[in-house]
Amino acid sequence: MLIKEVEQVTGIKSVNIRYYEKENLIHPVRKLNGYREYSDEDVRRLKQIKTLRLLNVSVPDIQEVLDGKTSLSSVMEKRLNELQEEEQKLKEIKATCETIIMDDISVADLDESVLYGDKNTWKVRLEQIMKEDIDKKFLGKSILYLILWILLGKMFVVAFSHLSPPEADIAVVTSYVVKGIGIFFILYGIGLTIFEGITGKDFLWVYGRDWGANGLGALGNSFAICGLGIAFLGSSVVQILIEFVVVCAICIGIRGFIMYRKKALKRSGRMPMKNSVIMLIATGVLLVMFILSIRFLQYDYSIHL
Repeated sequence: MLIKEVEQVTGIKSVNIRYYEKENLIHPVRKLNGYREYSDEDVRRLKQIKTLRLLNVSVPDIQEVLDGKTSLSSVMEKRLNELQEEEQKLKEIKATCETIIMDDISVADLDESVLYGDKNTWKVRLEQIMKEDIDKKFLGKSILYLILWILLGKMFVVAFSHLSPPEADIAVVTSYVVKGIGIFFILYGIGLTIFEGITGKDFLWVYGRDWGANGLGALGNSFAICGLGIAFLGSSVVQILIEFVVVCAICIGIRGFIMYRKKALKRSGRMPMKNSVIMLIATGVLLVMFILSIRFLQYDYSIHL
């Protein structure tokens, strides 16, 4: 049976059928012409998947049931517990709404004291809302921050070079001073990336589905500082482009690694290293890198004398 026929029989769209295949829930056979051939077993499984998904059973749980790793009844018990929790949340929301109406509470008097039920439950719900109610295009905006600061910084460097005396030795000294400033800003931006990452100002374009509400400002600050550094350090368009790609990769890589480690430690139950210790180590490393960079510039300058 071809995928179009399976769509008609099961009512499941082809894009979803391919997703279930990707998740190893079904195993169609590839024909010589490249088309997938779905067996009666695949169709039967798709109908089972459809029923379970309509009950809001997760794909990983369906995988375990179909693979025989867990029983259908245990998955149903899990789903029933989830529904009971959802029902309790709805009751609390309903009771709060009724209280607001019955007590005729105005917007001016509205605060958290009117919330009905367990405060910790509302706290968890707030965290989830904060992850949803943000602009998820912030990564592109942050890169625009970086480009903007590169352009503005480059304009400043060009203007500064035209104001400098024409003597060759002063021009050379000026170029090395500008490069040193660029190195400082780039390393400072990377340090800011580390600081804002370990203190919880996360973004999760790299890993998982959660979003940190203050990720835009954090990434924007880091990229803005790095953008100034690139503008000061870069001389040609090609050099600036290379530095742009490298800085983006470093900032995103650092934040992705920090968040991955946080989640891994949380799952394992191990205690993470203190933020102050991490920042002390990171500051030391960045300071050493800055000193080595300045020493290299001094050595390069002595050669050109």
